[in-house]
Amino acid sequence: MKIRVLIVDDDEVVRLFLDRMRKKCGYQEIEFCFACNGQEALRAVRESIQKEKPFHAVLTDEQMPRMGGGGTLSGIVGGDRV
Repeated sequence: MKIRVLIVDDDEVVRLFLDRMRKKCGYQEIEFCFACNGQEALRAVRESIQKEKPFHAVLTDEQMPRMGGGGTLSGIVGGDRV
C-alpha cells in the first residue's frame, strides 16, 4: 500500500520541486497528489474518501489566494466544506 499525501500549494514551482525531490530520494512508496488551492484540496479530499482511498497526510501552504492553509485544514478536519 502506498502512502498518499496531498500537497496543496498555489506555486507550481514548489509542487514540481517537491515531486522531483520525492523521486530523487527514491520514495516510490509515497504517492503525491497535488492541489493548487484550498477549494481544489477540499474537493480532492472528498473524492478520495468517496473512492475509499483517503490521504494519509496533507501538506499545505499557509498563504494562498481565496483560501489559505488554515482554512483548508479547518475544512478538512471539520468536514463542513468537504
